[in-house]
Amino acid sequence: KVIWEKGFAELIDFPHKTGLIVDVYGDSDVKEDIAQAATEKKAPLNFKGSLSREKLVPTLKRYKTFLNMSRSEVLCTTILEALAMNKFVILPLCPANEYFLQFENCRFY
Repeated sequence: KVIWEKGFAELIDFPHKTGLIVDVYGDSDVKEDIAQAATEKKAPLNFKGSLSREKLVPTLKRYKTFLNMSRSEVLCTTILEALAMNKFVILPLCPANEYFLQFENCRFY
């Protein structure tokens, strides 16, 4: 879901710090507000919309890195799927993500 509580304020600033263009998947009632905030800050975020479970894995295969800015999701399924596909996963270092410290392909900020 594209909601502020999942770290989208941080995500809007992330490309400026890294030089990366970020594809964003998901939807919500506030997606347009978040997209507008990204546009105002000239953040290179590409909002791709929602994916069904059937399309999630084939879509993730195209990427080398999975980014999840959430500080509240514990054992997020999409993080586990990205790790299973040997993607690099970038997460905030917080109590909700402590489980993922054991994985070599996880990076924390």
